Amino acid sequence: MDGEYIDGWLRGRWEVAVKGGPNQKSYEISIVHEYNDHGKGSYGWEGPEKLTLSTSYQNTHSLPEPVWNDLVALAVKWAAERSRQSFNEE
Repeated sequence: MDGEYIDGWLRGRWEVAVKGGPNQKSYEISIVHEYNDHGKGSYGWEGPEKLTLSTSYQNTHSLPEPVWNDLVALAVKWAAERSRQSFNEE
């Protein structure tokens, strides 16, 4: 993905991408750059355009709802911070 990077992260808007849910064997909680359509739709695909906080694909464990909720809240916070830094440094 072409673009300007800040501290190794692509400048621009970041959003939370969630697959699955609490108590499910397949899930992913990540923050993804707005233009990383493949990263939004796929498990994995981490790099300077996607940061995965927690993932499991057809595994034997799941996240209890309180842990899930905390991780989603953390993802929201990180996505907002990454976006804010992108636009404040212009």
